[in-house]
Amino acid sequence: NLTAVYSNDKYYNTQRCTVDDLIVIRSDLENITVTPVEIKTGNNATFNFTVKDEYGNIIQKDTKIVVKVDNKTYINTTTVDGTVSFTVDMQRAEAGSYTISVIFDHNSLYNQQRRDITLNVVNRRVNVTIGDITNTTVMSDLNMNISVVEDDGTAIRNGTVVFKINGKTIVDADGKAIKFSVVDGVAHLNYTLPQAMAAKGYNITAVYSNVGYDRAEATESFTLTKRDIANVTIENLTTEVKHNTTINTTILDTTGMQLKGVNKVSIKVDGKTQVN
Repeated sequence: NLTAVYSNDKYYNTQRCTVDDLIVIRSDLENITVTPVEIKTGNNATFNFTVKDEYGNIIQKDTKIVVKVDNKTYINTTTVDGTVSFTVDMQRAEAGSYTISVIFDHNSLYNQQRRDITLNVVNRRVNVTIGDITNTTVMSDLNMNISVVEDDGTAIRNGTVVFKINGKTIVDADGKAIKFSVVDGVAHLNYTLPQAMAAKGYNITAVYSNVGYDRAEATESFTLTKRDIANVTIENLTTEVKHNTTINTTILDTTGMQLKGVNKVSIKVDGKTQVN
């Protein structure tokens, strides 16, 4: 019961008024607006905000809350002095939009409330840089280092790079793309150029891919040059008049490699071509 008493004064007598049924209702919480949160893949999401009642006052009683991620219960916690603070483990989450639901349990002062927060997980951005290209003669081993870092310069420690020459992916003997691992922000290419690649200009593209990262690529040009043939020394020959002479010799390039494929050879005697 609630009794109100009006004390008498020089004009009025004392008056008493009693209310038999007094109903106390719980307050609602104010409509909490939390700006959508954005994190990169591989990170956790931390939330901190203050909870007030519908009159703008910080809630007075600690309240149990349940945090759900896409309607699956994640953690149970409690407000402390009107403050909500919790961290959601999103390290294995793929890029996408998630709903973080915060459910405030009812108590003697406040009604149950639910507030949804949008959490956006975005892929990490990558910068790919092709280093100096070495050994650019035909049929040689093409060597280069590829730098793979995040947009803040942090070296990426995993993922793979595939290479394309003039748009055609480098493949193994089974026709499958050769993937080169990224270690401490670097992928190294050592590729034996096929005999079919003639001496001319080419474009090479390095393409990085990995879960949790944006696809990234870089393109550079290089020119293949012909190999030089080493000088051929033929020992002195003795032959009889009106007889043929057979000459056998091995022709190498300046690196000691035998010439490949079909090549034209001219034989001159005293400067005059005898055989093509």
